[in-house]
Amino acid sequence: MIIVKHKNTQLSFVLLGTGYGHAQTSMPSAVFGHVYPDETEETHVMLCICDGHGEIAWCPSEELEVVSVDGVDIQALPNINTFSQQKKSDRPSSKPKGSIKQKDDIAEEEEPTEMRCARCDRVLSGPICKHCDKD
Repeated sequence: MIIVKHKNTQLSFVLLGTGYGHAQTSMPSAVFGHVYPDETEETHVMLCICDGHGEIAWCPSEELEVVSVDGVDIQALPNINTFSQQKKSDRPSSKPKGSIKQKDDIAEEEEPTEMRCARCDRVLSGPICKHCDKD
C-alpha cells in the first residue's frame, strides 16, 4: 500500500492508481469564426486516491508526494535517488507526450496513442463510446 500526502493540506490518502485527465476547448477565431477555431488540448497526469471512508478522488500528480510504501517511510527505502541530486535536464517529466498542444504552436509534441472502444473498435473521442452507449 502506498500512502501519499497532499502538499497543500497535509492530509494523507491511499494511492489507488494513475491515469490521465484530458480537456479540449474550441473558441471561434477572430478572423475565421467557427470555420478555423482556436483549439487547445491538455492532458494531465492524475492520481487516483481514497480517504479513510473509501471515497475516491482524482488529483493532479504535482499536488501529492509519497509518504510510505508498504509501511516503510519513503526516506528509509534503500537506493532511492532524489530529484535534487539530478541535473534538471536529467529529471523525468511529469507531463506525458502531447501534454499541452495548441493548434498554432510551431513545435508540436507527439500525440498520445488513440483510444479504441473494446466492443466495436471505433476511435473514442471521450471516455465513453457514443455508438455503444446507445445500446
